[in-house]
Order: sequence, then structure tokens, then C-alpha cells
Amino acid sequence: MEPLMALAIGLLYATAIFMMLRRSIVKLVIGLLLSLMPPTY
Repeated sequence: MEPLMALAIGLLYATAIFMMLRRSIVKLVIGLLLSLMPPTY
């Protein structure tokens, strides 16, 4: 069950990254930075 969840989450991330890549790489980088860094403000 857990590997299935990991696969589903990975697929979601891949889809989101692909959608962002289609728009612009800048948005992808900003999205990655926002998702990696916890909000400190």
C-alpha cells in the first residue's frame, strides 16, 4: 500500500513539474524553492 502511495505522489509531482515547465522554467524554480523552504514570514 505504501509503495502505491509513493508512486501516486511521485506521479502528481511529475505532472505538476511538467505543467510548470510548459509555462516557464522561472515558475518551476520558484515553485521548487517555495516547496523546499518552509515559510519564515
